[in-house]
Amino acid sequence: MILVKPNIKYIKTFRKYINQYKIRNDIFYINLYEEAFGSFSKYIELLNNNEKGKNLPVGWSSYSTFWLEDNNEIVGVIRIRHKNSKHFGHIGYDIAPEYRNLGYGSKILELGLIEAKNLGFDTIVLTCLDYNIASQKVIKKNGGFITNIFENKDGETLYSFEINLSKTR
Repeated sequence: MILVKPNIKYIKTFRKYINQYKIRNDIFYINLYEEAFGSFSKYIELLNNNEKGKNLPVGWSSYSTFWLEDNNEIVGVIRIRHKNSKHFGHIGYDIAPEYRNLGYGSKILELGLIEAKNLGFDTIVLTCLDYNIASQKVIKKNGGFITNIFENKDGETLYSFEINLSKTR
């Protein structure tokens, strides 16, 4: 398993990846990957621009995107925000539904923390909803510990975790 940068050569496997969210009618991820359903080359360009801080939605930080590839299949996506976002932390990741509970979440975060350290981070903040037990386990397995519990604007309870990269990597 390796992290790869988004590239047009992954069009077939990435569309298979995001189609899983369409099949499940997962609106959050359908919206997140909406651009990739259209012009894939423009989607790749968008991700490259976002990494450089260009054409970002209002209030967003620049971020680096990596795809988790295993046996020529894209099985997950990780985004490393270059600045901490209170409700989302530095890192967001997702694993395709068919690949969940197989260790890919732990692996994508492990590899993502290496990339975060390469980007100059010493400490990473991650958040997850209080009922997302799987994500909590992934974060803890990678050295995360809870530093705060708070509510988002929708009244949902979130846990904020920190991972000290100098101690874990």
